[in-house]
Amino acid sequence: DLEECRVLWFPPPGTAAQQAISQLQDSFGVLGVWPAAWVAAECVLKLCLEAKEEGRPPLRILEIGCGAGLPSLCALAAGASVVATDLEELPLALLKAAAISQDLPGQLETLRVDALSAVGSGFGRAYCPSETQQFDVIVCSDCLYKVDVAQAIGKILARALSKHHGTKLVVTDAYRRGRDAFLDTLTIDLGLLHSGSLPAFESVAVPPWAVDEARDPFNGSATEEVGLLRLR
Repeated sequence: DLEECRVLWFPPPGTAAQQAISQLQDSFGVLGVWPAAWVAAECVLKLCLEAKEEGRPPLRILEIGCGAGLPSLCALAAGASVVATDLEELPLALLKAAAISQDLPGQLETLRVDALSAVGSGFGRAYCPSETQQFDVIVCSDCLYKVDVAQAIGKILARALSKHHGTKLVVTDAYRRGRDAFLDTLTIDLGLLHSGSLPAFESVAVPPWAVDEARDPFNGSATEEVGLLRLR
């Protein structure tokens, strides 16, 4: 039956995932914070606080595929200027509401961006803000779940680093299927294939302040560590 084939997974009744999917058409679970986001948020917060302690201006931060936007919220709490992007409007609207309700001191801009379109060519393609703006930090958390999307993100980040060598990357991944494709694309586009210093993910523990043991919003499984990108 065609209707049955469209349903691939049923979230547990009463969970945030079930409510999001049924009431808000949130098939990506943006109402939950994914485990890799806790690690990304901690990294971003440390960078923001370091800049403040050293008397530098507030950092400019771009978050790609923000979802629930925990790294962006932490950056805003530290007074940073944040551009948060996502494919869908729902997470951007929720992120705005969260920032306003908490009266966070940073500046927030949200923008819908399709990573696949951003690396395309021809008339009508989308643009990622990093193509026309310089950011101190670009963060991307747990977005490598599809190979084509992972490759597109690799291209976007490589382009940004090629234009602005001082940009820091905070990329975390919970062992998604697109990880290798992302690393291969980033390596090739940065010209590092024969450099002997290839990009890699290192296992990093989820911070102890993660709520509810950093459980997966969909299946409830707890995650103790995720991968953090290292550019050596």
